[in-house]
Amino acid sequence: MSSLRSIYEDARTTLRGWAKYKRQTGKLPWLSIIVHTLHWIVMLSGIGAIVWLSGRFRWTRWQFLGAFFAAGLPYGILSLVIKRRVLLNQIRNGRRLAMQRKLTS
Repeated sequence: MSSLRSIYEDARTTLRGWAKYKRQTGKLPWLSIIVHTLHWIVMLSGIGAIVWLSGRFRWTRWQFLGAFFAAGLPYGILSLVIKRRVLLNQIRNGRRLAMQRKLTS
């Protein structure tokens, strides 16, 4: 239950960040939106594939968990690195665009 709450809070924080970025710059952070959307598509597809394969080849619980962690751990690390870089890029661009907007106002 706490993991669902964590996902909800993360999504809420992300949407608030996008709204703040739009207020500051007048533009949506499209790179961040695309990265988040692709993250969810890849993650859900990967989970679906592992569940399908486990049923197709009748994996034991341990084989399923092994495959899940073997695929999930590298993806999780890569996902965190990409999200962090996109967020830093979004912050830099947001500050730059907000300053430009103030100077032209």
